Amino acid sequence: MTFRRIVALLFLASLCAIGAQVVSQPPMTIQQVNKFVYVDGVKYKTIQSCVTAAAALSSPGTCIVPTGTPNTSQVEMASGVNLEFASGTFVNTGTGGGVFIHFGSSIVGGSVKGRGIGSTVLKNNSTGSQFGAVVQDEGTDDSISDLTMDGNGNSTDTMIHVAGVVRPHVHKVKIIADAASCLSSGGGRSYGWDFRSGSELDASDIEAVGGQQDAIQFGAFATDTTTITGGRLVNVYAHDSCHNGMDIKAQGSSGYINGLEISNARFIHNGLASGTAGDTMDDNYGFNAVATLSVDGSSISNLLISNIVATGNTGSGIRIKGDVHESVIQGIISESNGGGTGDTDAVAIVSGAGTTAPVRNIFSGIARKGSATNALSTDANTQANTFEFNVGADAVSFGNGNDFYRLQTATGGQQAIGPLYLGITSASACKTAPSITNVTGAGICLNGATVYNPSGPINAQSFGIGSTPGFSGTKVAGACTLTISGGIITGVSGC
Repeated sequence: MTFRRIVALLFLASLCAIGAQVVSQPPMTIQQVNKFVYVDGVKYKTIQSCVTAAAALSSPGTCIVPTGTPNTSQVEMASGVNLEFASGTFVNTGTGGGVFIHFGSSIVGGSVKGRGIGSTVLKNNSTGSQFGAVVQDEGTDDSISDLTMDGNGNSTDTMIHVAGVVRPHVHKVKIIADAASCLSSGGGRSYGWDFRSGSELDASDIEAVGGQQDAIQFGAFATDTTTITGGRLVNVYAHDSCHNGMDIKAQGSSGYINGLEISNARFIHNGLASGTAGDTMDDNYGFNAVATLSVDGSSISNLLISNIVATGNTGSGIRIKGDVHESVIQGIISESNGGGTGDTDAVAIVSGAGTTAPVRNIFSGIARKGSATNALSTDANTQANTFEFNVGADAVSFGNGNDFYRLQTATGGQQAIGPLYLGITSASACKTAPSITNVTGAGICLNGATVYNPSGPINAQSFGIGSTPGFSGTKVAGACTLTISGGIITGVSGC
């Protein structure tokens, strides 16, 4: 035995003696490996067994799915468990299709996460029953982030939030719904992101591509829990869907949507359906908000939407229909839309069933008619809305005198302000034809098709605001008595 080996043995013996003097350590447990549970080991051959093991810890742990993991069939999430996928593509191999990752209604605080939109892709099964989504969340405070979800040609939604989900968190996600064909209106559900019911959404940095119907839908329907309340969505890009880029829809007995905040949104090149039959009804717009498709008491209110760009859509860039009230949609840029067979004006405000129409809303931005007739249009039943738009040289059309508008035109920075009725004989047509066509020159358009361009002072005989005529009678001002006819002072006496 060499001297070196003798020294080594003596050193090991000393370590053993030292170890005997302390409390022996138990075998290493899962908890001691920083709560990471790997699925490529002998014990955990599937993601589900990994999630189950992580949930069984004294404090729920993290389950890491490495690249190339096989057997990635449907997974039922557990409360508090973090399911983290490495870089790569993971396909639901379940032969019957089904939901890939499912947060049930009892799940609280679970999460699924990738290594980034460009790095981690979860795909649905392209065969089987074609039923499930890539991710479906029905729980509370669950999170989805940093990955791409690919429907892989499936005929259903790619990501679903349903059944009264509470405080869902969705960040840095790309949603692909790449179905080969479009569904007609009412032809089932097949959306990129289908948010059917819930509250307090927290979402940011979302891209939604395609969809047999809409790229993104927020829907309150009679067949589900019928409300969507509160929530914030920041930085969203919805494009190349068969129908709407984003559809906010309330339908069914007393269904309502209230308090959504959406900012920094782009809706580009949507409405790619066939353009026939049901493919065009409520279904080819950049951004669409619609309530009371039938007279059922549904409504949309308190939307706060800012910085919204809609271009290249088959129908209107922005379309608001039915009982939508007390909402603000500002910072609009709607250009180069139209060409379809439904509503196509850049910004269209439309009545729903019966006479239900948007009321008490504020709209502002830039609108150009594109392939449509008007940059901005309303119909006969809207009221108490405020519009402030730059419309360039494009036509606009107002269906009544019950809204207030302020339009910046292309010629000399002139404006049309209404409703404003002036009792001037030469401009009487403005009273009877409530639409505006190309406000030009230095004149005033009096809420009608006629553009009045006076060469001198306007000698008004009376005026009114909206449908209310100006005051007629006398008023006392100090020692003076004013005689007023139609809101115009016609005489002063007694001073």
